[in-house]
Amino acid sequence: MRRILLWLSGVDRNLLAKCTRLPQSEALRFAGYGGLVLIPPAVGFIAAGYAVYTFVPNGAAAIAGGVIWAAIVLWIERFLSMTMYKSILRSVYHFWAGFVIRLLLAGVVGYGLSHPVMLLLFHGPIEQEMADEGRARERAAFEDGNKIKAQAYQSLNQARADALGELPAELDRKTKVWECKSTLVSMEQAKGVAPGTLARDRDGNVCGVASGEEGCKARCRVYLNERDQLAGEIADIKQQMKERLDRVEDGGMAQDIAQAAQYANRENQQIASEKPPTDYAARTRALAAVEVKHPEIKAVRIFLVIFLTLLDTLVVSLKAITPEGEYEEVRDTALAEAHAIGEAQRASTTVWAASRNTLTQDRLSHEYQKDEMSALLQVVNDVVHEQTLDLQQFEAKFAALESNIGKVRNEEDRQVFKARSSELRRTYSDAWGKATERFRAYIRSL
Repeated sequence: MRRILLWLSGVDRNLLAKCTRLPQSEALRFAGYGGLVLIPPAVGFIAAGYAVYTFVPNGAAAIAGGVIWAAIVLWIERFLSMTMYKSILRSVYHFWAGFVIRLLLAGVVGYGLSHPVMLLLFHGPIEQEMADEGRARERAAFEDGNKIKAQAYQSLNQARADALGELPAELDRKTKVWECKSTLVSMEQAKGVAPGTLARDRDGNVCGVASGEEGCKARCRVYLNERDQLAGEIADIKQQMKERLDRVEDGGMAQDIAQAAQYANRENQQIASEKPPTDYAARTRALAAVEVKHPEIKAVRIFLVIFLTLLDTLVVSLKAITPEGEYEEVRDTALAEAHAIGEAQRASTTVWAASRNTLTQDRLSHEYQKDEMSALLQVVNDVVHEQTLDLQQFEAKFAALESNIGKVRNEEDRQVFKARSSELRRTYSDAWGKATERFRAYIRSL
């Protein structure tokens, strides 16, 4: 178990084995660091598994997602612990700059762990909020459907009112008068009605006066005729109203109302049959709504975020405030030795490279001079060869000349030719000697 905790802390066990003064204390210290490193991945496994389950409600997928996230968090935490150490070989600025960067990274990881844990802790209120949201959507859809129906019926009633015009008012007026005439007829036919008794309609308007005669006399018959005439007019108005309303119905208004009602009912059925989302995003929105309704839950979330963030940054913080131990001294010693060996190796490598560079340059210079000498010797050989050929040609021509002089019969002329021939040979020999000397002087000047 201790070996696992030491591995989690990122300690170098070879250096730890060199701690001979406090071996047990140093091992326990780094084992404690390893235990702290193990806490965030454990929390991450639960949080990530739940988060994956909200997307894919499958146990195997949730476990796989939790394992992957826990491995990522474990690797990050172990790396932060492994690279966070105190050293006298480093400046204070470098140490605290690295500490701040690691602290920020650990804080980000801790904040990322806290949110799924919040969703898991408040699973019940979140489920209730999502259910309430679904019912609210159904109520909103029902109200929208009723609005659509109401607008359709309002349009129908408006169309009917426009089509009828003043007919309803005329019908109401004539109906009131007809009712009043009917009252007068009843009064005329009744016994004991005092003469001059007024008959009023529903609005209190006077429409006639009773005669007081028993039986249906002349005035009663007049009232009967007026009532019958009004009944005919009322029937005509009703017929006109019916015809106008029929025209409105035939114009497609009723069909529009039926279609609006069907659309509203279809919307209600669709929303009622829809399964509300329950994934991570929906739960996040529900959690925000729950926090607004219940401030105490928001306080718990803030506390949990702070707690998990501090828990995730605990290793880095403890390494920053914990004094240096024997392990750090052994590590600094080994690091100083490594730096010294590296500097010596770099210095020897520099000297070797410089000497090798000089040797290479000497070799190149030697090769260049050798090539130059070879080229020069080749030129000399070519010149000597050409001069030899020229001398051979001259000797051949001079031998032919002497042969021709020997064939001259006149002794005096032959002697003159021989003297000229000797002078020519001396001149050529002098010229040959001067050319050879100049060429040698040129070669020596190189």
